[in-house]
Formats: sequence, C-alpha cells, structure tokens
Amino acid sequence: MTSVRPPVPVRPPRRLGAAVATVLAVTLGAGALTAPAALAEPAAATASEATTAALPPIEPGSTLVAAGARGFFTEIDGGDVSRYRWTRYADGATHDIEWPSGYSRTADAFVSGDLAAVAVPGEKKLDVYDGAKGGTYTVPLEDTVDRSVVGLVAGGALTQLRTERNGISLKLNTPEHGTRLVTHMPSERLFPVMRAATSTHALVEIYRSGSPSGYNWLVVDLRTADVVADVPVPARADKSSVTLSGSRIAWVEYEAGTDAASAVVRDVTTGASSATPLGDGTGRRITLGLLGDWLTSTRPGGMEATAPSPLHALTARNVKTGETLRLLDHTAGTVLVPEGGHLVRGGSVAAGENGEGNYRIALDGSGKPAATLVATTGEGTALAVKGFTGHARYGGYAGLVRVEETYGPMPFTWKLNHGNARVEVTVKNRRTGRSYQKSWVTKDGDVKLDWDRVHQLDGGQYIEAFDGTYSLHLTATPLGGVGPVLRWSQAESFAIDRHDNFHDVDANSSPDFFARDASGTLWTDSTVMPVDQDLDAPRTRVGGGWQAFDKIEHLQGWKVVARDRDGVLWHYQSASYGTRVKVGGGWQQYVHLAGGSDVIGNASPDLLAVDGSGVLWLYETNEYYHPPQPFRPRKRVGGGWQVYNQITPVGNVAGGPAGDLVARDKDGVLWLYLGKGDGTFTTRTRIGGGWQTYTQIMGGGDADHDGKNDLFAYSARDEKTYFYGGTGDRAKPFEPRRTSTVFSGGSYNHLT
Repeated sequence: MTSVRPPVPVRPPRRLGAAVATVLAVTLGAGALTAPAALAEPAAATASEATTAALPPIEPGSTLVAAGARGFFTEIDGGDVSRYRWTRYADGATHDIEWPSGYSRTADAFVSGDLAAVAVPGEKKLDVYDGAKGGTYTVPLEDTVDRSVVGLVAGGALTQLRTERNGISLKLNTPEHGTRLVTHMPSERLFPVMRAATSTHALVEIYRSGSPSGYNWLVVDLRTADVVADVPVPARADKSSVTLSGSRIAWVEYEAGTDAASAVVRDVTTGASSATPLGDGTGRRITLGLLGDWLTSTRPGGMEATAPSPLHALTARNVKTGETLRLLDHTAGTVLVPEGGHLVRGGSVAAGENGEGNYRIALDGSGKPAATLVATTGEGTALAVKGFTGHARYGGYAGLVRVEETYGPMPFTWKLNHGNARVEVTVKNRRTGRSYQKSWVTKDGDVKLDWDRVHQLDGGQYIEAFDGTYSLHLTATPLGGVGPVLRWSQAESFAIDRHDNFHDVDANSSPDFFARDASGTLWTDSTVMPVDQDLDAPRTRVGGGWQAFDKIEHLQGWKVVARDRDGVLWHYQSASYGTRVKVGGGWQQYVHLAGGSDVIGNASPDLLAVDGSGVLWLYETNEYYHPPQPFRPRKRVGGGWQVYNQITPVGNVAGGPAGDLVARDKDGVLWLYLGKGDGTFTTRTRIGGGWQTYTQIMGGGDADHDGKNDLFAYSARDEKTYFYGGTGDRAKPFEPRRTSTVFSGGSYNHLT
C-alpha cells in the first residue's frame, strides 16, 4: 500500500436550510475559482511559517472541526445562526459560511482540510469553498438522494449510490476525473460513514453482519478509486476512535468488564497488530493520532473533568521503541490535517498566558512529534487571576476601613481565566493570626466572597471579625488536574478599625464575659449578635487555679482584678494570665467590687467598691501608672449602699456624660443610677422587681450593635444567661428579656 498521511475525521453532516444553500451557491459560484477580496492571498506561508507572525485569535466558545495546510475551520454557534469560519494561519484572515437553523428544506454541509462544501438536494452538485486558494468551485454529483454525500475528500467528495437490491456502492466525485465508481467494494454493504481522510486515502466504515462487531473499515485509495484494505472492526473497538496514517490504522479497545483501555495499531499491508496499554479508560472518548512510528493519545475534556487523569494530556508513544513524550497538558478536540500531522485544540502550561489554542502536531527535524501553537484563545492553561475587585474604602483614617456596627458584608470578587476549579478563600487577621476560610467550586471562573463580620466555624459556632490589618489568600485547584494549583495573595488587603465596646476582650467590638466553674477553671465566652439573632460563640479556657479568689472583676480588654481570701488584690493584664501584679492588701473590707465602667468620662475603666458600712468608693484608673499602682487613691462617692446585694456597672445606658450603675436591693428590685461624669451619680430610678432570681447581673456593653448598652443576667438554677436589650430611655432602660447563648447550659459559681 502506498504511503498515506494523517487524515481528518469528518463530523456528521450538518443540515442546512435550502434557501441559505442557494445563497451559498450564488456567493461561492460554480466553475472557475474566484478569490474574495477580504481574503486576498498574502505572501506564501505554511502553518509552520506562521509561528513567526502574530497568532490568529480563536472565537471564544468555538469548536475546531477541520484543518488544512493553510488554515482551520471552527464551528461557531450564533443562536439562530450558526456558521463555519475558516481562519488562515498566516495572518488570521477569516471567511464565514453561515446558515440559520430550523428550516424545513435542508442540505448537507461538510468540512475537511481547507475545504468546506454544501450539497443541495436536487441540484446535483457540491459547492466547495477552498480556503487555501481563496475561491470556490463546483463538484458535479450524479446521485440526488438525500444524504448522498458520505464525506469531503481532497478535491472532491465520496458519495453513495443506492442500487436496486438496496445495497450501497461508493462513488468518488472530483472535478479532475469526474465521477468514478469505487472498485473492490465488498457485497452486502450498508450505511457508509467516513471516519477519516488524507490527501490520498479515506477510511470508510460500513455495516456488515459477518464482522465481530457488525462493521468493517475500508481504506479507499483516492487516486485509483479502489478499496485497498478491508478490516473487520473488533467487538471491543471504539469505532469513533479509529484513525490512519501511512500503512497503519489505529483504534481504542476497552477490556470487557473493566475500564482498562488499549490502543491497537495495525499494519493494513501485513496484517500485523500491536497493543499499547493506555491505563484507566473511565469516561472513554479517547482520541488517537498516528505520526510515522508515533502514536498520540488523549481524552478531550480535561478542563471540564471532575477528577485528574493521565489521559487528559496529549501523549506521544513510539510504537517501536516505547519512548514517551508529553506534548500538551489537555485537549478539547483533534482533527487530522490531510497534508500531514494533526491540529489539536488544547493547552500547555509551559506556553504561558496564551497557552490555550490550536496546536499543529507534526514530526520535527529529529523525527519526533512536536506541538506548535498556530492560533490562540488569548488565555493561559494554568489557572490565573484575570481581575480582582476589593472592598471600596470608606471614611476612616490612615487608610483604614472604618467598620460600623450596622456594616454589611464586604464584597470581594475574582475573575479566573477559566472555571471548573475548587477555590478556597482565606481572610486572615495579621494581628491575631485568626483566619476565616470558605471553599466551593466555581464552574465559570467567577469567584465572589461576601465577607461579613460574623463567621461560622466548623463546629457550627460563630466568631466576629477582629480589629487589625487583614490579608487575602485565594487557592484554586483545577478539578481535572490540568495545570498547577493557583495561589494568590494580597498581604495587606484591608484594615478594620472598630469602635471600642464595653467589656470587649478580643478587639472585635463585641462584649466578652468571664466565668469560673466549680473546679476553679476560668473561661471566656463572647456575644455574637447580628440583627435579631443570638449566635453561639465558642467558649475558651483561660486557665485553672481561680478558686483562690473570692472576687473577680473584669475591667477592660484582658485586664482583670481578683481578690484572694487574704484580702490581697491582684491585677492581671494579658491574655496569658501567666503574670500578675499585686495591687495591695486590705481589700477584704469591701463587700462588693464592680469594675469596667468609665464613671469619670475619660475613656478609662474604673473600679467601684462598697465597704461593710455601705459606703461606695471610686478607684479611678491611673492612666500613667507603673505597677503596682493601677489605680489612683480612692474617692468617697456616698453612703447607704448596704441596702444592695449586688452592684453592676453598665456603661452609658441613658445618654449621660459617663458610665451608669445598676443595683439590686434585698427585695430583688433593680435600680438605675446615672453617672454625672465626676464619679458621682443621680438619684436612683426604679427599673423593676423580680431580679432576685439571678445569680449574677452583668453589664454587656452594646452586644446587639444598635448603639445602646445592654444588660445580661445569669441564673445558676436554670444554667442560662438572659439578655436585656438597651433602649436608651432612662425611664425604661431595658427591653424584655430573651435567652442568650453566653455560658448557656453550664454551671458556674462566679461571672463577670
């Protein structure tokens, strides 16, 4: 058998509207070649020469359907109008053949190499557009039966002839030789389908009941119009995978009962066959190509696959030596070039930002297959960030984003060059080291994160965003394993400066509480209260040994004072609580200690104490103290406080100049004292009775972020904490209670 170059697989015929076919016939003309002005022939350039010029662009969403020595055809879906577009390698010049869908009268369209043709039923002709020569010609057809054209070949077409016995013969129609009957066709042949064609040979599949699978492959010599090989199709063969080159044909077989795939290469002259294992063929659809002694294999669709596979790459194997080369990282389609080699729509990470496009696969000077990019989509194969939109900065100062308590989600958007990737976005506070993560799959490459101040943790609990500078990190992993993992970071993306809140320990503008259990372990718990909600925050262990103290009071941040049973007051200043400062002795004289509220109006938390005789004393914070002097000398506020069994600083609850105080008397009535700003208070206002049910009453700051300070109360009997929202009204300072998640369900003997 004479040498045959790699073929072009022919797509199933597309049905065209008869009216459009008539327009094509008029546009393309018949007979002599005519060159459209828009496609005037440039200086001679082949596909290999085109690599030195600017690469032609590829229409997004188009499908590669054929390729020749001078250009390639893509199918572009335009909704109601679809078209084939021929693009020249040399300069990117294009020519479109369009047709609307839905016409009742139809015609067939074919592409192969640089040729596109329209066969109009009843017209007895094939109108052929030749992209390489820039003109049109007509191939006369004798048979006018619908779908009479089997496929387009070099310079003409193969057509089918229905005989009186309902058998089918083949005719080769070319302008050079006219119509010739293909000789040596087997008998009882039905339904011919052209699988591939080169400039010298065509591979036709026919139905034949005597074959193992019911089909045969015929190799037709286009120069002699003769069948030169007849190969029964094996039962395990994937018929759509067959290809040919020279004296060889190749196809894929799948082992029965498994997904193991092998490529079978057969010499049609000698009949000798060899099989090359391809590995796990789950998903099938493997495409083969032949280049001299080299076999290429790939499974298109790696960019859309949900799992990695070695078959996604375009791999070349030498059938004689076993040498293996990786040519491309993925493919989306392959067409064989009649003049030799094949064209592959795919991508290479090594090719960089324009690595997605059409690659010419041919033997190089050393006789090995090489991939040369001849047209590009303008995208890279490796995942990359094409665009990022961060949070628009609001008022604030020094470049910080001022986050108010009514502030909604902060939007961040990324545009990736392609989708089908699992993305993980991490927002990390550089001060605390804490981070928020979210992971999901993007199908289209659009990534959007609405980052709110409230974040859910893996255990179902919630935390709020902390003050500080934040970094953004994006990780994108291609699901199909094509290309490396994308890692994108912005070290200082934005900063949050939230206003101070009463009893806020961890700088997230929400109050925090301390509680001691029966074993002497101290815990913290935070409030997480978006609008009309109370979400559960994680409880955090501070440390053990706190049973040594009979009084524990939270001042501000991590500052806590604790009185031991000898009457010594200690001052803790850090989250570690590993060190403490001795304030002094004699504090056993006080029945009550109450800290955290700014009763002076200087933005520093103060400490109140009631002695055994009922006198209320103020210890103002020493802003410039050096341990062990955290407080200024005490000041007498007034007497008569022995009537109360609990006093609680609540911050400013009614709009006065400084922090206020609530006190519960022995009958369970709660009273409000408004701070005047000088360490003294107004006359009391009755809030209400029934408060004797609570073990501890605690000022909560603005827990629900409505601009008004709130109140919390813990019941040891119920093992529950209750929330009283602030109103800002002196006459009725708190709303009716509702259950809170703070230290809910736990037993504690001291809270602050």
